[in-house]
Amino acid sequence: MHAVKTKKRINLSAVTTAALFVLLILAGLFSGRAGKENTDRPRQDELSADGGGEAAAEETKARVIDPDKPMVALTFDDGPCGEYSPLILDCLEKNNAVATFFEIGCNVAKYPEIDKRAAELGCEIGSHSYYHNVLPGQSQEDIAEDQRLCKEVFENAIGTDPVLIRPPQGSVVKSILNQYEQIFVGWSVDTEDWLYQNVDRTVNKVQQAGNLDGQVILMHSIYQESAQAAEILVPWLIEQGYQLVTVSELFYYHYGITPEKHYYYAYDYFISDGALMLS
Repeated sequence: MHAVKTKKRINLSAVTTAALFVLLILAGLFSGRAGKENTDRPRQDELSADGGGEAAAEETKARVIDPDKPMVALTFDDGPCGEYSPLILDCLEKNNAVATFFEIGCNVAKYPEIDKRAAELGCEIGSHSYYHNVLPGQSQEDIAEDQRLCKEVFENAIGTDPVLIRPPQGSVVKSILNQYEQIFVGWSVDTEDWLYQNVDRTVNKVQQAGNLDGQVILMHSIYQESAQAAEILVPWLIEQGYQLVTVSELFYYHYGITPEKHYYYAYDYFISDGALMLS
């Protein structure tokens, strides 16, 4: 019985040694293959070093506009405002959304970094004149000076003169249109946020406006209540299936046009889905 036990012990030892040998060989082969694969695949730190990691991150944030799906343009007038414009931009960035800001030139001179950030987020910057003076009744000299001042401050802030302009109070006449090389843009949904400065009222104005596809919503970036309303409306619009686009994107993807100079694209145009406008 003792001899038999010894024999079994020797056999087990041999099997164990053989098994370990095989495992070591397989481990070596696996390690070699893994090493080769690791050499072929860039490391995460290498991706970051050459910008690949950042490019991947940017790709995940990329906006894709589907022309067959509903879209709406959210617009803000009278900024930039040092206190509330950044809150609106924070909201847009958080929701991977954009808006169009029609800015007053003298405010741009004070806060150029705000519009620079807005442009970097993909928002559109339009002009709202330099001093917010109503354009009809202004002399040609006054208008030329306004244009000069605006060009200077906008180019300093965002590197270019805006393509779009919204006339103060939405007021313009044909003779004024002919003096500008910019596209005049109004709105179709007035939240009256400037009048009531009430969050719930501003939100309800948009939520009860009906079909917003192809529409331009007017808000202002100089009121706390407007910034708070935007924090509600931006995610709500997205939840309703709307793509938030800039005004120029709305023209291109929804209306399928390149807007022309010396026309005013305002309420009648947007409400009629592009059939009517002031010319």
